[in-house]
Amino acid sequence: MPTINSSYWLLTTISAQLYMVMYILMFIAAIRLRYKYPKIKRPFTISGGKAGIWFIAVLGASICLFTIVIGFYPPQGIEIYNLFQYEALITFGLVFFSLVPFIVNAISKSNSQEIESSKNSTLLESKIFT
Repeated sequence: MPTINSSYWLLTTISAQLYMVMYILMFIAAIRLRYKYPKIKRPFTISGGKAGIWFIAVLGASICLFTIVIGFYPPQGIEIYNLFQYEALITFGLVFFSLVPFIVNAISKSNSQEIESSKNSTLLESKIFT
């Protein structure tokens, strides 16, 4: 990136696209919860039943996808010397920052399993020696 302004624009675009990915996941979760727990009393429901939730979710996800696609087009006021480099940086940032929560979750699970196994071995040793 040649200027601070274009670097800032790149980071803003990546963060906006990450928010759009989060919203798409929320729309998918809304549909899944409507099917998995249909009888639960909710404080707010979308009218139209399952067709209503599908309509709203597909409409919202489509708008989010459109926003993600628009993010790959740089504005005219920003100096971008290489369009491929700009798009590659956005794609890399989107994929990398989308994978970070999964990596943290995997590390957290392995650490909690290690702690749980050490607690179990300590408990087993205390039962053996008493």
